[in-house]
Amino acid sequence: MIPVKLDSPCRICGSDRFVVPKTGAASTRIVCANCTAYQCRTQDIDHVIVKLSSSQQQAVTVA
Repeated sequence: MIPVKLDSPCRICGSDRFVVPKTGAASTRIVCANCTAYQCRTQDIDHVIVKLSSSQQQAVTVA
């Protein structure tokens, strides 16, 4: 598991620290590092990163 800080706080304890499974791990769940509450799946984060990436590329192209 890899510790990370996210902008979205834990819905249970309010912490901004989470643990993400390493690539190839059996689990795909991102959980709170403080209370271990389930936050989301790694695939959900991947989709957001792809969308942000493509919108930033479009902004650079237009500018």
